[in-house]
Amino acid sequence: MQDINYSWVSVGIDPGYSGAVATIEYHNDGSVANIKIVELKEYFYKVKKLKTKQIHYGTLIHTLHHQLFRANGISIERVKAMPRDGGTSAFNFGYVTGVLRGIVECKVESSPNYITVLNPTPQLWKSSLGLKTGATKQDSVNMASRCFPEHKKFFYGPRGGLKDGVAEAVLLAMYGFRTRFDITTWGFNDADA
Repeated sequence: MQDINYSWVSVGIDPGYSGAVATIEYHNDGSVANIKIVELKEYFYKVKKLKTKQIHYGTLIHTLHHQLFRANGISIERVKAMPRDGGTSAFNFGYVTGVLRGIVECKVESSPNYITVLNPTPQLWKSSLGLKTGATKQDSVNMASRCFPEHKKFFYGPRGGLKDGVAEAVLLAMYGFRTRFDITTWGFNDADA
């Protein structure tokens, strides 16, 4: 394991309408200093004539520029359309994912710092964190709540509904940090995962 002797900013991106961008800033000792969340659904608007949702790219790019400004590492989930998705839905999902990937690549190219970019599959990052194959959205929220109990409010809506996209974005950011520094002790009992 490498010695963590400086602050590290890790970003996790869970693409899609219910997805999010989570930024975790770590202290020099590896403890969490701050977590910032951008929920992607806040950047969608309805197009009545097309009966679909579009993303407001300009505002999203501006917001993510500020989220990614100090990033040392970015983990964007490698996703694919679900078999039950219709053609239009799959296209829109892929388009938004591509835009997010483009924003990340532009940030990486324009940054004076070296930025580590990871593109793990859900199976890879979840198994690395101890989530079992077939883990549910509830499992992701439970793990995020256990790992970041002081930020538990991020993972539930005002009526108690799950914000699994937010939880998974936070877990992706944690995965990026842990992968970068080869940390195998996750801070919770593996039996609880």
